[in-house]
Amino acid sequence: MDQNLLACKDDRIDLIRQLAESKAEVEFGGGMDVRFMTDEVIEELRRVRVKDYHFAWDDPKEDLFPQFSKVASSGLFPARKIGVYVLTNYWSSHEEDLLRIYKLRILGYCPYVMIYDKQKFVDARGRLLPDVWDRYTPEQIFHFKLCQHLQRWTSNRALWASCQTVNDYRPYIQFLTKWPDILRRHQHENHLSQF
Repeated sequence: MDQNLLACKDDRIDLIRQLAESKAEVEFGGGMDVRFMTDEVIEELRRVRVKDYHFAWDDPKEDLFPQFSKVASSGLFPARKIGVYVLTNYWSSHEEDLLRIYKLRILGYCPYVMIYDKQKFVDARGRLLPDVWDRYTPEQIFHFKLCQHLQRWTSNRALWASCQTVNDYRPYIQFLTKWPDILRRHQHENHLSQF
């Protein structure tokens, strides 16, 4: 089944009714489109046995705060139990990423940072790949590392609860402090390798 059944413009209400009639427990793990959460859709979803909801906020240029606010205030499902995927490292700045995360936090949602092309920067353990400095600019690597810290902060519920802002997350601040030294060290090693 298409996880984003709300994208089916002409059939979305009928599809939700079919889910309700099936009495199956449904998990919307792939991310539903919050833009289509109308009053009618919300009322129909109340009849469906839902294990959990996931939405996505991919485009920072699109202000989805009113739609997320509507879902949070509808009482459909506790906002703190709704995951929201936040796409980063694609077309957004760090400030735009933080704005989306903080807006979701205000409403009680649990954002989960999704880093675009993460596997091109790091290995499975989160360490920079050996050739990453050859393929990306220092600015791109810096932005990626910021996204990586956002992901670690938002995906750990204990950290999310104890650190109200990313500035309260110590590894993030340590990275910002160490970045100039990391950059200097890389530039020095790169300069030496030319001889």
